[in-house]
Amino acid sequence: MWNKISTWWTGFAPKLPFGNSPALVPLLILVVALFIAGFVKSCHAAEFEFTGAYTALRGPASAMGAKVIVPDLIGTAADGACGFMLIGASTYEGVHQIPQAVAHCQLLSHVTPRFSVGIGLAKLQHADAYNSGAINFSLELEYRVWRQIYVGWQHFSNSGTSDPNLGRDLPFIAVRWPFQ
Repeated sequence: MWNKISTWWTGFAPKLPFGNSPALVPLLILVVALFIAGFVKSCHAAEFEFTGAYTALRGPASAMGAKVIVPDLIGTAADGACGFMLIGASTYEGVHQIPQAVAHCQLLSHVTPRFSVGIGLAKLQHADAYNSGAINFSLELEYRVWRQIYVGWQHFSNSGTSDPNLGRDLPFIAVRWPFQ
């Protein structure tokens, strides 16, 4: 039976996002699950968000992320949000780009009860054809479609501080769970 499972996994895992080796994917899933479980237990009066995204411009790739939102970090004007985004491998102008990991923190300002704008900083795992420099800016627009369902746009850019500065644009859909 183990051989059947191993054969199935070896055929299935390369189709998963981010181009990781089949042997590494279970470990990544475990780390993400433990990350989520740790925040579920420790984040009282905060919200956890899981994001699915796609880099539609400049090198299409799948992406996923998770973040914790602290409501009303600055009075009722803005929430605080910190998390990470994993962006899969892509090809830009014929050159293969390896997967990217991004840690980011932002302030999310509520323009209306359903619409928010965010600005903050992001730490990239490595420079690539889209962004250079270890520290980038993080911009976000989000709209609450229904209860805990959000759609939006995430942008990472070094704002012209070094070349290249094409940026990464990620339209996303997110699900948010409150912890109280």
